[in-house]
Amino acid sequence: MIGLATTIALLRGLHLAGCLSLLGGGGFIAWMLPAAWVVADRLANRLRLVCLVSGGVALLAGAAWFALQAAAIAGAGTLADAGGALPVVALHTRYGHVLMARLGLLLGAVLLVAPRSATRQAPLPATKAARRGGARARLYGAIVLTAAALSLEGLIGHAGATAGTLGDGLVLSESLHLLAAGIWLGALPPLWFSIRALPPGAAAAVCERFSPIGLGCVLLLAGTGLAQGMQLIGSLPALFGTRYGHFALLKIALFLLALMLATINRLWLTDRLTAEAPGAARRLRVSVLIETGIGLAIIAAAAFMAASPPAAESTPVWPFAWLPGPVTNPEAWREVAAIGALLAVLGVALVGAALLWWRRRRADDNRGAWHPRQPDQATERSSK
Repeated sequence: MIGLATTIALLRGLHLAGCLSLLGGGGFIAWMLPAAWVVADRLANRLRLVCLVSGGVALLAGAAWFALQAAAIAGAGTLADAGGALPVVALHTRYGHVLMARLGLLLGAVLLVAPRSATRQAPLPATKAARRGGARARLYGAIVLTAAALSLEGLIGHAGATAGTLGDGLVLSESLHLLAAGIWLGALPPLWFSIRALPPGAAAAVCERFSPIGLGCVLLLAGTGLAQGMQLIGSLPALFGTRYGHFALLKIALFLLALMLATINRLWLTDRLTAEAPGAARRLRVSVLIETGIGLAIIAAAAFMAASPPAAESTPVWPFAWLPGPVTNPEAWREVAAIGALLAVLGVALVGAALLWWRRRRADDNRGAWHPRQPDQATERSSK
């Protein structure tokens, strides 16, 4: 049977997933879906419904998380005690202040992002343009409110519990971490809907617009994750020998797997979609769906990390007794982290170089630098 702590962690993860999806959906409509396409208007209205559902999930899961967390803080044993604890926690604790502010921001974002004119057509072009401009302004307002709500996460986590300048830096790092996760992982469901609804050429164009934004988010995620890990984990024994470290390792492995799928999507499947290869759209949808599932698993791992004591404050149990003593030295953690950061930068650089090479090769092909079938076709026409 699932215990109270596990239920709270799962609700926190569901709430966070809804927030990330709301931010990613709004960002996808604003920055990755070209407004010039007629079909994009209909698709944008559908994606606003996705944002609306995501915001509703975030609000409901957040309210349930607050109720259970308040009961746990007050040590309530009955429903009456739990109900009495809600106003006390909301008004007299930092957790209550921050979560109430976050739910208020999310409610405002949901009201702004709701599609108001999905079934109505403007009678005049000027009126249609005005409505489109108003919808875009509301969309940007929803993005700002959701980003502000996500930025509050660090105040109710391990970063907020750290005092001084270090704590302020961790709060800022976690805010940037979540914003990058929302723009990348939160945009995957709208990307899936776009690939399904748009023709192959338009869907490939959306994927190409998504790639540089996703790459920037990956770099930001890696940098902020490394900064938080060095402070909240602190050593190799803490990474491999604590509950917090185990969830961190799971999160890192899932992140690398999601990055690998994203690379495959861009380097192979998107180009096959551009060429309208048979089954390319279906394969790309399946890949994006798997990547979305991995993203949900990453969010769940992050929620359980938030529910566990930081590894730096726990007593680790080193699982590799056969390794030499210097490996277990806490000072070795910084060296390993520096090497890992260097390898990550090199890996991203290689991926970026591969993307540039691939795009250059496609551009050369389109200019006629290498068309092996054209001479045969020309010869065949002349012979006729």
